[in-house]
Amino acid sequence: MIIGGSTKCGTTSLFNYFEFHPQVCACPMKESRYFLEPGYKLVAAGRDHSMHPEFGNLFVGCDTGMVRMEATPDYLYSTHALTRIASEIPNTKLVFILREPSGRFISWFKYSKQLGLIEDGLTLDEYLNQQSENMDAPQHLRALEQGRYSEYLKKVYEVFSKSNVLICFYEELVNDPKALCDKICQFAGIDSRYFEGYQFLVYNKSAGGKASGASRVFKSIKRFLKPLKQRLPKVMRKRLKLAALQIDNALATDTNKLTSSLMESEDAMKRLSDYYNDEAERIDRLTGILPPWRK
Repeated sequence: MIIGGSTKCGTTSLFNYFEFHPQVCACPMKESRYFLEPGYKLVAAGRDHSMHPEFGNLFVGCDTGMVRMEATPDYLYSTHALTRIASEIPNTKLVFILREPSGRFISWFKYSKQLGLIEDGLTLDEYLNQQSENMDAPQHLRALEQGRYSEYLKKVYEVFSKSNVLICFYEELVNDPKALCDKICQFAGIDSRYFEGYQFLVYNKSAGGKASGASRVFKSIKRFLKPLKQRLPKVMRKRLKLAALQIDNALATDTNKLTSSLMESEDAMKRLSDYYNDEAERIDRLTGILPPWRK
């Protein structure tokens, strides 16, 4: 099973919910990016696959019958990746989670500030003006165009059967995460009882300004320790993940200032609304599913 998109739509939370399911063998790293073409523009550092010439080698300790799971949200935007997946693992199940596109764009705006990719004082209108439809533009400057999910889903259905593709929505994840996980379990053919009484936490939440020095240092430490962590037993890895989430939340940047500036930016919100005006209907025509933000 591959969680293939989209960015800023809750893929990190979804991956973490299924990572320790007893019938799932998760890739040791969320976003292996294994199938992306060399040079694909990403915010975070790339991955070195020289030690893993085959996709199956990314997984460790998988018992027979377990569902292997990988999550790279940019697969949705890469024809190269979709074609490779269809060629190398043609019967795989793909999950795509979509979000009301204006909300997703604002999340990218916050995230870009958090990472220091744009100036902390940049307004939403100015961020909109920086957007590009050029495939070679940096990832955070393609956030607007990549919210037109229907254009990319067309490519998905060109290479995969609809029975192998599950379209989900971020709003489902927020409003009823258990129901969404139950739906994914049914799609993947695994037991949904794992999520009875499960505590659904939020991972990788976008803050409203540049991350503090302490937060950046902690993220660097996590990246450094990640290869070592994968050698630990599942129970210990789960405890470490929960502890790390608590520290992340404690170090998160205050978003009050940004929220205020967004509320004053009616112009930008109208531009976003106009740009994505018919996107829900396009998704409906393509998939037969009307997104919840239009219901």
